[in-house]
Amino acid sequence: RKITTKMENAINNIIKRNSPEEQFKRDEWVQKVVPKMMMVMEMISETNWTKGYKGSSYHFVNSIMKQAKSRKTLSKKQMEAVSNLYVKVKKNIEKSKKKS
Repeated sequence: RKITTKMENAINNIIKRNSPEEQFKRDEWVQKVVPKMMMVMEMISETNWTKGYKGSSYHFVNSIMKQAKSRKTLSKKQMEAVSNLYVKVKKNIEKSKKKS
């Protein structure tokens, strides 16, 4: 079978993506992002949300963290969702501190 330009571009992208320099960059990214997600998970336990809401939020962050570790990448929407959850958690903790 003849290799088309589109196929050749795909092959080149795979080679580039799996190069040692790119892998090193992605490993650094993972080591920077995963601790932040763990911090969000710890903050979820400090909220005054219901057990079900805490559990689903915890599960969501856990699955995102699992993907970040295994694939070493996340989509823009996933990153935005985690940062939005962080904002929600922070707001809830501050609100509960003001009440006490």
